[in-house]
Amino acid sequence: MFTAALTVHESAVLVNLGRNRYTERVLFFPRRSLVSNSLKFDHVAIPLPPYITLKRFASFFKKLGFRNEWYRARVGNQETAMETFVMTRDGVKLALMAGIDGKNSAGERILSQVSEYFRRFGASPQHIALRCDDIEKEVERWLNAGVRFLTEDDKEQPQILRDRDSDGEVFQCFTYPLWGSMFFELKQIARKGQKLTHFEEFRESNVEDLWAALDRALKEGWLFNTNLWGETLNDRMPKPPPRMHFPKSVRTYIP
Repeated sequence: MFTAALTVHESAVLVNLGRNRYTERVLFFPRRSLVSNSLKFDHVAIPLPPYITLKRFASFFKKLGFRNEWYRARVGNQETAMETFVMTRDGVKLALMAGIDGKNSAGERILSQVSEYFRRFGASPQHIALRCDDIEKEVERWLNAGVRFLTEDDKEQPQILRDRDSDGEVFQCFTYPLWGSMFFELKQIARKGQKLTHFEEFRESNVEDLWAALDRALKEGWLFNTNLWGETLNDRMPKPPPRMHFPKSVRTYIP
């Protein structure tokens, strides 16, 4: 759980315990304003088809003036993984991903989470990253609104991923899917020097932690069946309208 060494107050919120079970929990937050924290677009992550090489897409975006900011040939685990390019131009960043599938002990194919996402939703955004000045304050705001986070501890408290080097730190926290598909990333960059000519804003350890959280949710079977508040979608979908019945004279004209 994120903490702050400031005066705190108690706030009772309705916490989703999963599968339509709720409880009221008292949370402790710093007594400070939640309005002053600015928020802006950072990047969008897009899954691409595994049957077309990712380098072809990267080459295409280079023709449009984008440059390659970050590349990893494999991020994941021993079973499945992904290849990823981050392309940037004039402050616009696209994280392009392609799944690397694997096989189980029986020799059966295992779809990576990126391949599974593309199979379900095509090349639609997997997540949108929003950059903020104070990630603790921003996570607190979203948590107070009832949002669940993919990166949580056993007590369902959000865990902020952190990667640090000599140049600074990158903080990230990821929400549940908005509605069974795309989710949000909250991100803060803390540079030690404002005049740094190069600062790596995508960190492999944080990407691997996100991969592990998504992989766990996919194997548990709820990743594509939940929304931002942790509600099970099967129980939230509207019932179909009742079937209309027509007289025999009318049915003839209905194909």
